[in-house]
Amino acid sequence: MRGSSRRWWFRLAVAGLLTVGALVFQSVPAEAAPVGPETVLAGLTTQGFPSFFEVSGNGRTLKVGAIAIGMTCASGDEFVFTDRDVRVPIARSGKLRADFAQAPTPASGGGTVGGTDSLNATLNPQRTELIGTW
Repeated sequence: MRGSSRRWWFRLAVAGLLTVGALVFQSVPAEAAPVGPETVLAGLTTQGFPSFFEVSGNGRTLKVGAIAIGMTCASGDEFVFTDRDVRVPIARSGKLRADFAQAPTPASGGGTVGGTDSLNATLNPQRTELIGTW
């Protein structure tokens, strides 16, 4: 064997042994360790519709917030739709805010769809209650 060929085989053997050693000892980088249990809050709105909120393990992000809302259209029609916000930062004070706007767009049947919404809420320090307006 040539010297360069031996070095290649030696490197391959070392890489293989390190891989096997990592699997045997189950070493995992610190970044892969979970921060803590996620908090899931669910309940009913003041309109009686369902709401669901998932807070990250470190309490710094609202991973998803979903809600059903009853609305009255400008034409007078009433309807219920779902809305959600994702990856909303939570301040140290527990306050969070998300805004959304959809430009008016023509819909099938000659109508127009569009609107705005916002989420303003506060998560208590124990992460057991989220109070706010959507």
